[in-house]
Amino acid sequence: TEIHKVPATIVSRCQHFDFHRIKNDDIVARLSYIAEKENIELDNDAAQLIARLSDGGMRDALSLLDQCIAFDNKITLDVVSSASGIAGRDYLFDMLEKICEHDTAAALKIVDKLYDMSKDLKVLCSELLEQMRNVMLVKTVENSRDLISCLPEEYDRICSISSKMKLDEILNCISILQSCNERFARSTSRRIELEMCLVKLCGNNPVSERTSAAVSSNEINVLMNRINQLESALKNGAVIPAADRNKNTVVKESAPVKQIDPDLKNVKPNETVPIKEWDNIVEQVNEKNKSIGAFLKKSHAFTNGNNLYLIVDNDFFLKYFKETNGAVFLNEILKSNYGRTYNILVKSAKNVAPNDTENPINQLLEKAKKLDIEVEIKK
Repeated sequence: TEIHKVPATIVSRCQHFDFHRIKNDDIVARLSYIAEKENIELDNDAAQLIARLSDGGMRDALSLLDQCIAFDNKITLDVVSSASGIAGRDYLFDMLEKICEHDTAAALKIVDKLYDMSKDLKVLCSELLEQMRNVMLVKTVENSRDLISCLPEEYDRICSISSKMKLDEILNCISILQSCNERFARSTSRRIELEMCLVKLCGNNPVSERTSAAVSSNEINVLMNRINQLESALKNGAVIPAADRNKNTVVKESAPVKQIDPDLKNVKPNETVPIKEWDNIVEQVNEKNKSIGAFLKKSHAFTNGNNLYLIVDNDFFLKYFKETNGAVFLNEILKSNYGRTYNILVKSAKNVAPNDTENPINQLLEKAKKLDIEVEIKK
């Protein structure tokens, strides 16, 4: 039971036990004790292999020991491998070696032979995945023998395969095998699925992959540099004329600095001028960019020198307005109407109390009302 799902009233009335995997050394010691009491000869290497195969479960270890006793009272590595079913796995390491050598034909021949012997190909894929995991452990962990359940000669072959493969190649093989294993449930032909997987595994050429990766990396770096230049230019108020948008150059104009959610405490309403034609400006924006037009809906604008104070009733689009450089786009419309650009400062009136007469936003809106400008800012 998942303990975090148990109600506190139940937990308070129960004893809580956390069970963990038993260490291999403890399993080996227990197996040796039982073998001694039962007058059974148990080699230490055989006990170690039983412990690794049981994966931390004492019950599994005792069950496997019982199976081994049914074979012979003298338990060796050969007896354990026969009883556990790991004997005769040479085909797995043969396939791994062919994958390492990129020998597609030889790997497919092994699959064909196993298929004729009625080998379950889904199980075969899982076994290949397990052994490729062992190759990864040998490649990345020093003294990895205790982490791998296999015979001594199998471990030697795993080490040999690991020495011939690069880590990124091993990881890619694991990813391919996992994908193949997941597709078996939906596949109409397991044989075709596994054969496709082997073709990919054998074609996993590190030289060609590195070359391809290098080319892709260079292309990505060029694109990222261009994007960074554009972002930097737009942050500084850049405008890219239509004629130059397909070029690798950025044309800059002296454009204003944008501020989202500024502090308006120092704004003096008597020094600001409402833009009476603002609805017309918003309509022009909406015709060219619906998203920015929606953001400016029911907004009001005031000017004070080079500053343009934009009061909106919806702060949902503030982030979008900033990320899409809406102020730069808006300034293009303003310049076509007034022949100049502004420092645009955007403020939301959503959380402003209507009776807060000291708030600069309310003072600006009140001034707009006195000039017969319709004001409908939702509080």
